[in-house]
Amino acid sequence: MVMGNVVVDQELVTRTFPEGTGKLELIAIYEVRDNQIVKVWFRFGNKTLDAVAMEPKSP
Repeated sequence: MVMGNVVVDQELVTRTFPEGTGKLELIAIYEVRDNQIVKVWFRFGNKTLDAVAMEPKSP
């Protein structure tokens, strides 16, 4: 979304957390002046971890 000299970008980032792989919602807000990014802010949302597949037990 662009409004004047501000750009808002919504992301769903896949990454590895200390607890395992998962996803993180975030928005990045950019202030642009003379075709250059002059300020940036991040707002982090929900983190969800991927389900871990259980290995079958040996008999």
